[in-house]
Amino acid sequence: MIIIRNVKELEAERERQRKAWIETGKKEYSFCLSLKGADLKGANLKGANLRNANLRKADLSAADLSEVNLHVADLRGANLSGANLSGANLMGANLSEACFEKANLYKANLSGANLSWADLRAAHVSRTNMFEARLICANLSIVDLSFCNLWRADFTGADYRDWE
Repeated sequence: MIIIRNVKELEAERERQRKAWIETGKKEYSFCLSLKGADLKGANLKGANLRNANLRKADLSAADLSEVNLHVADLRGANLSGANLSGANLMGANLSEACFEKANLYKANLSGANLSWADLRAAHVSRTNMFEARLICANLSIVDLSFCNLWRADFTGADYRDWE
């Protein structure tokens, strides 16, 4: 299991994977970082570049992911409970079945993101961009959507009891 606690460790893992990728004869331009199932609990990854990374089922609980680039990343089933994602770029990310319970998504960009079946209970999402986001069957209980861009977002089947 991969364990990462800071940006320095993240970059070392990226370089290790990139070298292994190239050594197998694959083209460098098609490389993407794989942290599938990784332990990043409580990690300080503020401002890191995780664009197109595979973080499927990774534990990112209580991690500092503020201002992180997660554009088109795969976070299906990831645990992001209590994580700080303020100002993060999650545009086009696959966040289906991810847990964001009590996470901070203040001013995050979730434009075009897939949040189907995601758990956003008590998450702070004020001023979040959810333009064309898919929140199908998402749990939005006790969520404050003040000043969010919800234009063309799909809330089909979403649970929004106690919506503020």
